[in-house]
Amino acid sequence: MDGGILSNFPVWLFDSKEGIPEWPTFGFKLVEPEENLEVPHWVKGPISLLAALFSTMMEAHDARYIKDEQFVRTIPIPTLGIRTTEFDISWEKSQALYESGRHAAEKFLSTWDFAGYIEQYRKGKSRLHRSDRVRPAPGKTG
Repeated sequence: MDGGILSNFPVWLFDSKEGIPEWPTFGFKLVEPEENLEVPHWVKGPISLLAALFSTMMEAHDARYIKDEQFVRTIPIPTLGIRTTEFDISWEKSQALYESGRHAAEKFLSTWDFAGYIEQYRKGKSRLHRSDRVRPAPGKTG
């Protein structure tokens, strides 16, 4: 199973488990241009219906799952309308994507406040992994 089925954006996996982190962890998320956000899924039969349902479910899962704590340290990179499955794009499109990512990172990092992030999201909060919340450590009861 592809990890993307569980979450296409598991930035939390790279966080330190406890305490205040020594450095920030950032996520990079490819985003479609605004006008392509509401492109309908065309259904032509049972297979395309399942594909459309699965795609919608994944988009909704990640939109709901990305909490504010992850969202504030996410660098959105515009895809310029180029799909992730377009493997033979031109050199010009490749360079445009590179510049899009570079520009997005520069813009984000120019306003990033690590101390503010620590204060609001990490200070005094325990960093339990999901498995720790579900299964107590040996010798402890939940």
